[in-house]
Amino acid sequence: MFRQVPVFLRNSFTKRPLASRSVLQSSLRFAQSVVKLPTQEYDAPIVQHSPASTDKALRTELSEFYKTNEIQFFVDYEKSIGNYIADVDGNVYLDLFQSIASLALGYNHPKMVEALTNNPDNYALIVNRPALACLPPKQWCDTLRNSLMSVAPSGLDHVQLMMCGTCANENAFKMAIINHAYRKRGCKPPTEEDLVSCLQHQEPGTPSNLGIIAFE
Repeated sequence: MFRQVPVFLRNSFTKRPLASRSVLQSSLRFAQSVVKLPTQEYDAPIVQHSPASTDKALRTELSEFYKTNEIQFFVDYEKSIGNYIADVDGNVYLDLFQSIASLALGYNHPKMVEALTNNPDNYALIVNRPALACLPPKQWCDTLRNSLMSVAPSGLDHVQLMMCGTCANENAFKMAIINHAYRKRGCKPPTEEDLVSCLQHQEPGTPSNLGIIAFE
């Protein structure tokens, strides 16, 4: 999967070192901005009967320079909370799917907002969005050990992070097939012939009688 990276941004780096005072001031402004976020979940969905004029206007504006076919509606994330998602026209929906099944704790969870705003150690990670596989931050060992590994199921002593649900399932299938082939070889590493032939999708590296199928 490819990241969508805008190629028209100008280089905005500065040679001037960041002063601790300016960082604190930026942190304070950021903390003040999140006060607008809701803290109380809605009691029920809110449905306006007026036309979705704001949404239509935003679609028209965005379509001038961006593909909008996949957009369901524009979201007011500052007004979304818990299980409820708000749009830009005053509607609030009960979101059973939680965005793209990516919000296990719901929208604007107070504990997550608190951890973000009260811990300056998180700022560098959020701003720089590190490539964790090849350029992890210095505290990565402690982070994984104190989070995912602390709740790892019995017998599972390794963790592998993935970018999304699709690649997580894809790599789970790969690991199952790799483990199957490993056991079939008598728990021996792949041969040079295995490694070369699999790049061409040929045997013995790529068995013709092994694959994943699904049924409805």
